[in-house]
Amino acid sequence: MYDDNNKTTPIPFRYRRYPALYQDVKVLEGVPEAIAYCIGNNIPIALLTGNYRETAFVKLNRAGLDHYFSHGSFGCNHTDRNMLAEQAVELTESWYGQRSDPSRMVVIGDTPRDIECARHAGLHVVAVSTGHYNSEVLARHKPDMLLGGLNNPENWIPACIRQINGD
Repeated sequence: MYDDNNKTTPIPFRYRRYPALYQDVKVLEGVPEAIAYCIGNNIPIALLTGNYRETAFVKLNRAGLDHYFSHGSFGCNHTDRNMLAEQAVELTESWYGQRSDPSRMVVIGDTPRDIECARHAGLHVVAVSTGHYNSEVLARHKPDMLLGGLNNPENWIPACIRQINGD
């Protein structure tokens, strides 16, 4: 297995020891539609996760989403989760041929740490209360947008873009 710098990285112990943990990966409603909306509208996507690269791609593969993500910033690339968003900003030049302005990038996440990570790098945040944290908890961390799910991306993605553009 290789990380983004072509250095060998070990497969995480948890996966080697307990591969069944990743057998039943469920895709949240709206995720495939949101990905398809972005692709169909030429909105670049990448993965930002605290998971090791190998673990992330095992989960994505089991969910049938791995083919959508060729780029990402992973937990194995930095011990400080907040630095992963900064790394993603820096890597956009090699991924897409141009350096992105962090103020025009968005992290979609479901934890307060996701919001903190995005803010650390100057990114916008869409928080989704589909995980362990409810809307009240996420709202206290002041995301730019707070959703109950990712359904109807044709509504919330353009609204997010309008908000970024100041419309």
